[in-house]
Amino acid sequence: MAAAKTPMTRLEPLVLLVLSSAAAPFVHAQDRGADPHALQALREEIAIAGILGRLAPAPPPEVVVMRDVRVVDPVDRSVRENQSVVATFGVIFWVGDRSDEPEAGDAQILDGGGRFAAPGIADMHIHTESASSYLLNVAHGVTTVREMDGFPWMLAVRDAVNNERMLGPTSYVAGTILNFAALGGYAVIVRDAVTARRVVRQQAACGYDFIKVHNLMPARVFDPIGDESRRVGLDLVGHVPHHVRVRHAAEQGMRTMEHLKGWLEDSTLKMGDDDYAVAASRELWVTPTFYGYRHYASPEAMQALLRAPAARYAPVRTRAQWEEFAAKPPDAGFRLNQEALPLRLQIMRGLIAQNARFLAGTDAANYPFQTMGFALLDEMRLMRQAGLPEAQVWRAATTEAAAAMHSERAFGRIAPGMRADIVLSARNPLDNSPEAYAENQGVMVRGRWLERAALDQALAELAALYEGDEHRRADRARAESLAASAEVAVARGFVFNARILLAAEAALRQAGYGEAAERLGRLAIAPLDSPCAAITP
Repeated sequence: MAAAKTPMTRLEPLVLLVLSSAAAPFVHAQDRGADPHALQALREEIAIAGILGRLAPAPPPEVVVMRDVRVVDPVDRSVRENQSVVATFGVIFWVGDRSDEPEAGDAQILDGGGRFAAPGIADMHIHTESASSYLLNVAHGVTTVREMDGFPWMLAVRDAVNNERMLGPTSYVAGTILNFAALGGYAVIVRDAVTARRVVRQQAACGYDFIKVHNLMPARVFDPIGDESRRVGLDLVGHVPHHVRVRHAAEQGMRTMEHLKGWLEDSTLKMGDDDYAVAASRELWVTPTFYGYRHYASPEAMQALLRAPAARYAPVRTRAQWEEFAAKPPDAGFRLNQEALPLRLQIMRGLIAQNARFLAGTDAANYPFQTMGFALLDEMRLMRQAGLPEAQVWRAATTEAAAAMHSERAFGRIAPGMRADIVLSARNPLDNSPEAYAENQGVMVRGRWLERAALDQALAELAALYEGDEHRRADRARAESLAASAEVAVARGFVFNARILLAAEAALRQAGYGEAAERLGRLAIAPLDSPCAAITP
């Protein structure tokens, strides 16, 4: 979420209560001065804009035909041999036997080579900080994401992707988190019913896709949020707040419940509500986000994550923070989270027994040892290890995600009318969906085909970029060059994380380069008024 983070510390129980986020080893804070890494972060984003531009240099073809594929369906678990898929303007137009393929005219022809064609998968709980997430997700077959703390620049990313100006997954964006207390610039404080209703209306007017609440939200404020969300036609999602029963949250219209909160008492990390039957509702989904807690298994688990291939795709300074975190002896906060791991599995078993509906979401890349793209495949593996059958794991990342977003006709299957989000693999996802996506041979995103070799080259460029960490003092020429490069990227359709631009603006202004700073500030999508203003102390 943030361009800069405060140093990592182990969470003490008191901090757990104040932050109300049992998984969070970071305390986010607004920049109070110039961030020493701000200019490097912006240089990286500019370079990533170039990587994405080279990977997808032009709009997708009007018509694309994928021939000789085995189309796999997550609902009826069918495998149809010798199929062709025809897409027009990024949407699947026709699927059927190759012998019946309609005349496609001047189309891009792709030879599937008899491989399995599977729908792209959806990470239903992310917090994007860097544009590297767009590449990492797409490269792993993640073609849809749900942003769970929205800001105006994320709406601009959503629109740029939808309009083919920028490469990335299709995104659904929450309004900025609503909470009873500040979250270091990542929540709007709502403490009474009048404010609650007003903020929900503002977020609806701004164009967010749903409303998200956090942990600290008494029922007298939570209930008006739920009521006003219904009035404006937006779903309510997020954390079951402290002191609100799971059933009450469901009755107030909460459509998705994140992190097993409510069933797990967030403020103590002990067992909470045992009402699993409420999850049998056909309009309620649970996003366990096991991925966010896996490093609490043991100090050895953290060391293994530091050495994992995914770590290459985090900046070297971020890896240094991870190493610092892993080197500290386990404290009370770590032990609380460790003790909660078997409780999460117990809750999962209770929900599975009630035929609950699940979503695959990761909470990446908010906390240590997290890397987008890799994250969702790990989450799917962890859901399977927690007892969810393989077929349901795959549906949690495809058709259940679509249903939760009222988008059953938009994504989740390979069928006419769906987005042309297709992943080719030599492995059958019905047997092992995470590994099928991990070993994909190429990804189609909204009708744009990305060869495996091209994706691997882009990933190699990203890893090389993140090995550097420049600390050169900015001079006037470098400041002007940085501003000019950012302007070029924006002119080509790229949308920056506004926090990264504003942090770099502050750094240049402090260094005495006000003109270049002003140019960066003008690029940041961070309105100070209108319904889209994010008032986050």
